Amino acid sequence: MGLLPAPYPSHPEIYGSQLQTHPAPFSRLQANIVVVQMRLGCSTVTLAHACSGNLGPKDVCTPAHQDLVLEAARQGILLLKNDQWGSKHRGGGVAGYVRQAVHAAGCTDIACAGSRQPIATTIDTTRRANATIVVAGRDRKVEAEGLDWLTLLLPGRQAELISTMAKASKSPVVLVLMSGGPINIAFAQNDPRIAAILWVGYPD
Repeated sequence: MGLLPAPYPSHPEIYGSQLQTHPAPFSRLQANIVVVQMRLGCSTVTLAHACSGNLGPKDVCTPAHQDLVLEAARQGILLLKNDQWGSKHRGGGVAGYVRQAVHAAGCTDIACAGSRQPIATTIDTTRRANATIVVAGRDRKVEAEGLDWLTLLLPGRQAELISTMAKASKSPVVLVLMSGGPINIAFAQNDPRIAAILWVGYPD
């Protein structure tokens, strides 16, 4: 055996300098790579190239893999606030509570910037609804490797949208956040009209 691929094959100078100053994390990383290759039956350089070159959707997107990813996404959900919902609500998703669900886009895109956002239309829908679930956050168009953030606040007018919907809703609002990094949601934590906050990452 003895297959130890570098974590940064395209930047050997970075890998080399960091390996000299911090050898332990890279040793663990290399060991993990080898363990995965052994489990795949790729325990030599020749087999590793053959295995990685021949892997396709049929190998990594089976129903069993999809079920595993779905379960991991479910277990990764964080309940950040739960003031009023608690044990009064059973499981089974939204379908267990509503006969009809209406979707209203409060922003035209994830940036939610400018005066032309359809916030007013969404507020009208919120006033007519018996319960409100708001999904907000970021996506991979604005949150990815190489994209820097200058603030931890929600993009654009999202916070305004959430607070306005909470004010218009007949019942306490559930806020669902999607992001890969931290978001400052102090405004929602301190709003008594927002009863629950969930962080779900990127479940896709």
